[in-house]
Amino acid sequence: MRQLSVIWAIVVVLGVLLFAVFRLAQHSWVALQMPLGWLEYSVLLINTLFMAYSEGYKGFHLSFAPRFAARVKYVYQQGQGVQLWLSPLFCFGYFGTTKAKQIVAFALTILLICVIVLMGYMPQPWRGVVDAGVVVGLSIGVLSMLYWLLQEYKQLAYLHSPEVPQLS
Repeated sequence: MRQLSVIWAIVVVLGVLLFAVFRLAQHSWVALQMPLGWLEYSVLLINTLFMAYSEGYKGFHLSFAPRFAARVKYVYQQGQGVQLWLSPLFCFGYFGTTKAKQIVAFALTILLICVIVLMGYMPQPWRGVVDAGVVVGLSIGVLSMLYWLLQEYKQLAYLHSPEVPQLS
């Protein structure tokens, strides 16, 4: 049961991120086929670098991905009941963590939904220019998650805290 829960958590979370990468890449591709001026190219470059650093490196590689990998390891080693049944939500941090991490998880989800809705109203090429940065950030995030999952798998002890209250 624990193995299935781990596989389910990894497939769901990575699947959601990869789905977003492929959907947003389509908007970016459309924008890059349009004639862009210096302003659009400048925003594309700056936004892409900013998102690679802030979302990909700081957000995913240093924060979310190591915690996600540790929580996946926790599910495999010690997960019980609802943690197993709802392992994608547990590993994402919606429950079974500190109150602060739960608030951050829900707040980020609500914020992302709002941004996604608003981005639907943005005209091309600007939508694609902005989405290109998100594609880069999410791609770094996916690679970071795979990296940290592999690192946790290779170690007996936790490399990062899964931030489960009884362990913290």
